[in-house]
This record gives sequence, structure tokens and C-alpha cells, in this order.
Amino acid sequence: MKIIFNPFEKFSTNTQLIFGILISVAGCFLAYQFNAHYDGALDIHFADAVPLHIPFLEIVLDTACLGMALFVAAKTINPKTRSIDIFSTVLVARFPLYLIPPMNYNNRMYEETMAITEMAMRNQTNFAIPDMAFFLAFSALSLLLLVWFFVLLWNGYKVACNAKGTTAVLAFIGAIIIAEIISKILIIYTFPL
Repeated sequence: MKIIFNPFEKFSTNTQLIFGILISVAGCFLAYQFNAHYDGALDIHFADAVPLHIPFLEIVLDTACLGMALFVAAKTINPKTRSIDIFSTVLVARFPLYLIPPMNYNNRMYEETMAITEMAMRNQTNFAIPDMAFFLAFSALSLLLLVWFFVLLWNGYKVACNAKGTTAVLAFIGAIIIAEIISKILIIYTFPL
């Protein structure tokens, strides 16, 4: 069970880096196949269609923003923190996010979201029970995967910089918020959709 939530103590940085790169490439292809955008360090959204190059660029940008923000935070905690340890952590921690795109099989999640948005704009509340059950199941599973992402990210960060105490937690939270804001701005202006 520990390997699922904290592989950082068991595997070398190089092993983590290789695994992280491989799963990131797989995540790109899954996003392309299932029309997903990683449009922020913590975000994933579905579209009608996604060009092949966009998920690759989004993942690179998201990883860079999150890695840089966490590296700066980690350096304030422990000046000896290595950038490779932080970036391998970010690459591995993103694994749960790459499990979300297949939930948009046949663009179902995108179509459900569009239908709910349209009903909300018309002040309608007549949701079909199967559609609402599907949407709630998707939301619950996505939330669990997002929690797993944060657990992996925290555990890797903690190992990389020997983080302890409230200052480390606040630096971690601040870095994530900054990474999300910067990645969102960069993606909006770099890849307007």
C-alpha cells in the first residue's frame, strides 16, 4: 500500500524520472484520444476535439510551473534540495490525473457537461437520473484521483526537501496555488482555444 502513496522512499530519483516521463507521454496520448485538456497545473477539462500537440504542450507547461514553484518552496525549507528530486516528484504525482481522460469515452463526459451547462443557463432542473448518476460517479472518482495526486505530491515534496512543520506545509500550499495561477495564465495566452 505504501508504494501507491509514497513510492519516493522506495525508488531512486532516476527510476522516478523515467517512470514520470513515460506516464506523461502516455497521459498526452490519453488526453488526445479522449479529448481532454490539462489546462492548468491541477486542471483537466474535456472538449469536442483536441489536436495531438496540445496535451503535450500543456503537460510540459503544467509540469514546469508546478516543478518550479515547488522547487522555490522547497529551497526555502532546505537549501540543499535538488531540482531533479522535485521535478521527478511532479512527474510521478501527475499519474492519477492521467487516469481521468478515459472517463470521457465517446465524449460522454463532455456531452453531459454541455447538457448540464445548457440546462443551468435555461434554469431547468429536469436531469435524467442515469445522466446525473453518471455525472456524480465521475465527480466522485475524479475527486479521489485528485486527492491521490495531492498525497503523492506532498509525500514526494516531503522526501525531496525533508519537509517538516507548518512552514513546509504553507510553502507547499502556496507553491501549488501560484503554479495553478501561472499555468492557467500561460495556457490561456499560449494556446487560446
